[in-house]
Order: sequence, then C-alpha cells, then structure tokens
Amino acid sequence: EIKAEISNAKNKLQNAYAFCTKAKDYYKDKVGKIFTIYEKALSVNNALDFDDLLITAVKLLEQCPEVREKYYNKFSHILVDEFQDTDAIQMQIFERMREIADSFTVVGDADQSIYSFRAANPKFFNDYSNNDEFEKKILVNNYRSTADIVRFNEEFIREKRVTQKDLRTTNEISRSEERRVGKECRS
Repeated sequence: EIKAEISNAKNKLQNAYAFCTKAKDYYKDKVGKIFTIYEKALSVNNALDFDDLLITAVKLLEQCPEVREKYYNKFSHILVDEFQDTDAIQMQIFERMREIADSFTVVGDADQSIYSFRAANPKFFNDYSNNDEFEKKILVNNYRSTADIVRFNEEFIREKRVTQKDLRTTNEISRSEERRVGKECRS
C-alpha cells in the first residue's frame, strides 16, 4: 500500500518533498517519511525505479532537443496497445512522441481498464475515441471467448459499458456443447 502511494505520487509528478507538504494525516505523514528515505536510497545508489524511468523519459523528450530529434528520425509511426490502461506519465510520453510522429494508432477498450491501482485512467482513451478528429473503429468480434461467456457479458455488463457495442464470438460453440461433443468423440 505504501509502495502504491509513492507510485501514485510520482505519477502526479510529486517528489517526496511535495508529497510531505501535502500530507494531512498520520498515515500520509509516515508515507512521506518513507518516501523521503526511499528517494535518498535511489539517489545514493544512482538508481531509478519504474516510475522514475517514465518521468525521466518525459523530461528527456521535453528538455533535450537532441533526444527528440533522435526519436523523430527513428519512429514515424506509433502504436499503443491497451491504451485504456495509460496513466498520466505514459500519456505525457505518448503526447510528446505524437508531436514528432507522422501517424499513430491507439488500441483499447475503456470497459477493459484494469490498472486503476497503478493510476491508469481510461479517460485518456475516451478523450481520443470521442474526438471527431480521429478515426474510430469499434471491434465487436471476440476471438477468445466462447459463446456462453460473450452471452453472459452481453446480459450483465452491457448497461455499464462506456461504449455500446454488440459483441459476437467466432467461437460459437458453448461449454455445454463442448462437453457433449467431447463425450461423443470419446464414445
């Protein structure tokens, strides 16, 4: 839990000092002290954690023209999969890269966002998918799930979806049919 607090603070571009100045209760105060010790340990060991790597990438793209130029020459097309699980720092990296790319594609489904505990925000995906400037394609074929699972999804999740869609499966055989066919084949 403390690790998640620190990660979420970094995702908001808060260092330990900024976190400590906003700490309003005993728990946040303790997290702030641990965050300060953690920051010092990383610095002494000349180390970066995952969040620091992302923050450093943003800073390099914003503040170092030679880095931007290098990636401008290297990547003309950008593809981001699972875009619904993008957090604020990753979004900043994407925005900086998008500025230098000829084209980009994002793939995702806001209804499948599962990384909110890591500060992922499906709003980024929704903002892009609802923007008329960009082409939007809704994919409705489910290639992994059986008909039973897709039917369940349609019955119980449909009303809660961010984007309405009628899912289908190419795997039309249901689990009960699989068992029946399996028994016939063994006979």
